[in-house]
Amino acid sequence: MICPACTYSNLEGADVCESCGHDLAEGTPSTELTPVADSLALTPLRKVEAPAAIMVPPTATLVEVVDRLVAGNVGCVLVVAKDRLVGIFSERDLLMKAAHRYEELKNCPVRDFMTADPETLGPDATVAWALNRMDVGGFRHIPIVENDRPIGLLSVKDLVRHLGATFLAQSA
Repeated sequence: MICPACTYSNLEGADVCESCGHDLAEGTPSTELTPVADSLALTPLRKVEAPAAIMVPPTATLVEVVDRLVAGNVGCVLVVAKDRLVGIFSERDLLMKAAHRYEELKNCPVRDFMTADPETLGPDATVAWALNRMDVGGFRHIPIVENDRPIGLLSVKDLVRHLGATFLAQSA
């Protein structure tokens, strides 16, 4: 049974979606998907266009990382050590952890302010799953990791752009 909330394919007869917890007993949803829902449920993240992720070492200073955010016009960077993702640093981290004392903290390493060991997805995860994880986790960016190495970063904006393009292509 396809969940009408997140398009996860549950076992037939399930009362609650395994993915998002949606009550499946509210009615009998169609198991046929619309083209946009089909794109959500089946499109792997590797097919979603996104700008290249900016990666910084954990020793980069807060001011260096903020300069990279501004120069790249992005809201988030990946913190990488020895080709492994160790954290993520976003505008939210800056505001919540350092903005109140920025002048005092600007030369401290980003590792002191990053979100360590962020949730990640593989490139074969679907758009629907990414949106679900981002919604449930309350974050706007999710690193894409393959063989324990960061290969990209998707934002809600990237996913919305993908959905808009899919919708426009289907309605043309």
